[in-house]
Amino acid sequence: MEILFLEAAMQVLAEFTPDFWRDRHFQTFFESMQHVSFRWLVNSEEYVPHPELTQLRHHVVLVSGRIVGALSCIRLSDVCAQFVKKLEERVSARKETGPRTDQALARTQALKLCAGMRNIVLSFDNDSQMEQSTKFLQRVHPLSYTAAVKKSQIHHALCEMLTDILTPLIRKNQPHSCTGLNSALLADWYNQILRLKNDIGQWANKHNKHILVGYPLVTVLVCLVDKQNYNSLVDSMADFLAKQMKNKEYRSLCFKCLNQLVISSLVRNAAATTSPSVVAWLDKIVKPGLSAARKGGISTQEQQDFIADVADLNPEYCVGSIVSDLLQMDSMDSQLIALRTLHLVATSVPRDSAAALEADGLAPRRSITLTASSASTYSSSSKQMVQLPTGVILDLIRTGHHPFDLQGIAHLLPRVQQQIGQLLLQYHRSLGVYLSFTSDAVPKDRQAHLGLFSAVICLVPFLKPEHWTAVRPLDFLPSYTAHAENTVRTSAFGALMSTMRGCPALRGAVLSNMAAFLGSIPDDAALTTRECMLLLRELMDCWLSLLQKQRLNSSSLGSDQSSTKKEQQSIVLSKGDLTRQSPSLGKGETAAAAGPAPFPAAAVASGLVLDVHRLEGVLFVLLCSYNEAVRCDAYGLLGLLRTLHQQLGSMAVQLGIKLGSGLLQPGLASLPVSGTPAAGLGGIGAGSFSSSISAAEDKSVQPSGSGGSGTAGGMFSRHKPTMSKDSLEFMLTLGQLETPDTGVTCIMDVLEEVGTDVARRCYWDFGDWSDFWRETKHVPLDVSLQV
Repeated sequence: MEILFLEAAMQVLAEFTPDFWRDRHFQTFFESMQHVSFRWLVNSEEYVPHPELTQLRHHVVLVSGRIVGALSCIRLSDVCAQFVKKLEERVSARKETGPRTDQALARTQALKLCAGMRNIVLSFDNDSQMEQSTKFLQRVHPLSYTAAVKKSQIHHALCEMLTDILTPLIRKNQPHSCTGLNSALLADWYNQILRLKNDIGQWANKHNKHILVGYPLVTVLVCLVDKQNYNSLVDSMADFLAKQMKNKEYRSLCFKCLNQLVISSLVRNAAATTSPSVVAWLDKIVKPGLSAARKGGISTQEQQDFIADVADLNPEYCVGSIVSDLLQMDSMDSQLIALRTLHLVATSVPRDSAAALEADGLAPRRSITLTASSASTYSSSSKQMVQLPTGVILDLIRTGHHPFDLQGIAHLLPRVQQQIGQLLLQYHRSLGVYLSFTSDAVPKDRQAHLGLFSAVICLVPFLKPEHWTAVRPLDFLPSYTAHAENTVRTSAFGALMSTMRGCPALRGAVLSNMAAFLGSIPDDAALTTRECMLLLRELMDCWLSLLQKQRLNSSSLGSDQSSTKKEQQSIVLSKGDLTRQSPSLGKGETAAAAGPAPFPAAAVASGLVLDVHRLEGVLFVLLCSYNEAVRCDAYGLLGLLRTLHQQLGSMAVQLGIKLGSGLLQPGLASLPVSGTPAAGLGGIGAGSFSSSISAAEDKSVQPSGSGGSGTAGGMFSRHKPTMSKDSLEFMLTLGQLETPDTGVTCIMDVLEEVGTDVARRCYWDFGDWSDFWRETKHVPLDVSLQV
């Protein structure tokens, strides 16, 4: 009941406007909530002593602290007076008055009271708030309250409280950025900041036990000084912290303090983040600090948080200097930090852009701010960047609004692509060869690198893989879906799905390379084959769903279509390989994808490319597998492929794109009849797949992966298969059927036209012994396409 009441009260206080204070009922409500919140902060354990309700009691205390913070936004002076009154009651008690238990209870309540005040908000919208904030600093000076016993505990609690209250002012740049304030009041504030800094600094240096709370508060106070003293104090404080980091005991503490100095400097110099002076200062402070952090004593998460703050305020320096250097290091922790930071930057946009997307309904109402911790939300107004969900980022990339472009660091993308490509190639050589259908497992000495390998794979779709020059990631990603480690398999399939959604120009290449790898899997690895076929089905389903969404939104593309009609007419959708291909791109990638698409409509058009030759050829091979389940899956995929091709044709017609009429059966007239070797064509291994497929596939379905000459299930066997007259007639049928929708023939059309009898007629068409088996053995009566 208390939780519901306090949460409801918090909602009322969040809607406060100055008009509320004119109502005496709200004034009564304000006083009541102040009384209730302080009472819960001080006496929560007395009200709820039961151990089994500890979590609920803790939640009530947290909500009470938030209410105190909301009350301070309305009238800080009242909250400050109430706090000082209750604190003095528990601190001013003399040692000789009362038993020791009462003194311990009073000290405990005072510590709880200080912890509950950490949500207090200092405002500087007008002179009145400015004056109240200055008086608050004066009244809560940590050294003004000395307990009779264990006095350092109260001092430490007040220092921690002030640190938490003043830290948000660094990112907000208050009151430095506030305008219209009385200069005398501002001078009083800055004088109080300097006075407090000097007092706490001298107190912290008296004894080592004060360092843990004294250094953070002094650092925050240095960040809040006036403009005249700022540069000198920040430089001296940075030098002091750098020297203290040599002591491993205080290295983590000084590293966090150094982080606050960097944030403060970037916020105050926000208008000149790329100036040589700012870059030189960052090189002087950040790089030595990170170098000292790598010596030990500082966790990877703390380093990640430090770099994430730099990325939030100055992404160009972070990506161009910090991340680039970390990627070149041999340390696994350094590379992992760099990859995580790149993922944050690649999935984040400036706050203004996020607000515009939210207004247009393209982004969710609650997004994640750019930080290594997932606890922060879009409601945090201090962050400059907002991390959007993966789906939203991929939609932005597909429409030509890459996060690097929105952040103004598009010129750094080629360097990042090159470095990530080198890492991908490096890990492919050392880890990419361990596939599930091989007997080799990942060695123990290499398993530690699997996390980095997965992180590199996950980054590929967000870095415009269609523009990579040194390496083609789609040549590797399909094989990783059958990796021996589950984390790599999951990352690879997620990367392929993200590529389908965010890179329309590579959709056909994703399916083609997936089919090529599927054809390279040995025949005896039926489980792996079925798993990859399932992934291929999911990729096709993803493309179909994207086409459906595109069709629903096609009305919004009408204006773009008229302005890009000339570009669209030059794009031809054919049932085979496109004639315009860049040598630097993979199969199925258009030459238009080699450069940035100037219009969203052009990107949509390039997403209609589908290499049906390769896909149907591989599926036709699998349709002749000895495994019944593989044949069933292949039969279903052939039907799905036909549906996808028809949907692409319909979308092309809807968008006004000229269709081609590519042929499916090149060179069928030269196919040999039974007993004649298939000149110039590589067959399938004996005892694996139907030999009639090799002629129909031609060279377009030869896989790029494993499976060499003479191996079971290999595509380059030395045997020269033969083909019966029935098989030849069946293959020639491919050229005699036409579908009314697109004017081309799909294998599924032939299978439906000829019927299931084709499986019986071509049952013995494989290997060098085909003629012998046809003459000596009868075909089982229950043979069909799927059984």
